[in-house]
Amino acid sequence: MPGGPPRVSGARGGDSRRAGSQLELAHHLGVDRTVMTYLLDDLERAGLIERHPDPADRRARRIAATARGSELLDDLDQRLRAAEDQVLGRASLGR
Repeated sequence: MPGGPPRVSGARGGDSRRAGSQLELAHHLGVDRTVMTYLLDDLERAGLIERHPDPADRRARRIAATARGSELLDDLDQRLRAAEDQVLGRASLGR
């Protein structure tokens, strides 16, 4: 494939600490905004994200990872990259 094989990691879409809107996140993940609300409710209860009012749009909420959420996300990214390297490395060697 041009540019190498596809990778799953990097699905975070940038800095995990940067606040994005619920709607942006739903579009990025390809889920309905109602489903996104339920997912974010669970993540917020688990202490992994925080919701803040959007200063530019009072109807919108900005989502940001907490310190605990960022640590978990970093750990999961490392694990995913290791798994990708193992699987894709073997695939490119024809094993």
